Amino acid sequence: MNDFAPDPSFSPQPTPVLPSTTHRIFFGQDGLRAGWSLLIAVALFSTLFPVANTLAHKTHLIPPHALERAPSPIPVLISEGLAFLVTLLVTWIMSKIERRPLSVYGLGGLYRSGFKANNSRALGFWSAAVLVSFGFGAVHGSNPGESPIGLICAALASLVFCLSLWRTGSLWWAIGLHTTWDWAQSFLYGVADSGASFRFHLLATHPVGRPILSGGATGPEGSLFVLPILFLLTLVILFTLPRTSQLADDHEFLPTEVQA
Repeated sequence: MNDFAPDPSFSPQPTPVLPSTTHRIFFGQDGLRAGWSLLIAVALFSTLFPVANTLAHKTHLIPPHALERAPSPIPVLISEGLAFLVTLLVTWIMSKIERRPLSVYGLGGLYRSGFKANNSRALGFWSAAVLVSFGFGAVHGSNPGESPIGLICAALASLVFCLSLWRTGSLWWAIGLHTTWDWAQSFLYGVADSGASFRFHLLATHPVGRPILSGGATGPEGSLFVLPILFLLTLVILFTLPRTSQLADDHEFLPTEVQA
């Protein structure tokens, strides 16, 4: 008997095929790398937003100069609605590119229970939240009549919105609060919203006293009194919103938890 005869039951293991350098540049363990995803999303937003605005004005869906000075509710509603639809479209496109369910992006609240996918860690979430929030505040600098306090309060408000996303895994609470805030300022109380004034409001008000307290021409977000309101909203989120996001269960990186 030949002791060196090959064992017929033995089958050599296939040599693993390593991804190419080009593949590793674009893809990681979780699929398309975040930097490329961000570039694609920015490119889509930069393309689709101007197209949507141009079509709205060319078709007179938004009349010329309707958004200048003191706009009325309908053009504002159409403009904000188009922005939301573009955001939803870009989010859907990115979900197809990244091969993830739409619920991962915070816009799938109606069927969130059917998708529990979450590839983010808490530290990454809050790093991104800080960057996005202060970017959100900086963008408000283009609004007429905005003040330094208003910019800071806008950034802090964005962090509160991020907290609601962290808690629930959904953006709908933040969308609803932001919409209600802007509508109430602009068309219910008739105060300035980031320095902008609007027509056809129910009440007519004007600021009295020091701008740092009244908000002045900026509106309520330019007042220091917004800070306790934001703190109260934080407590509302922690005590009332259900902790349905997988991120909120990651206690290793979770900020100070308030137990009900």
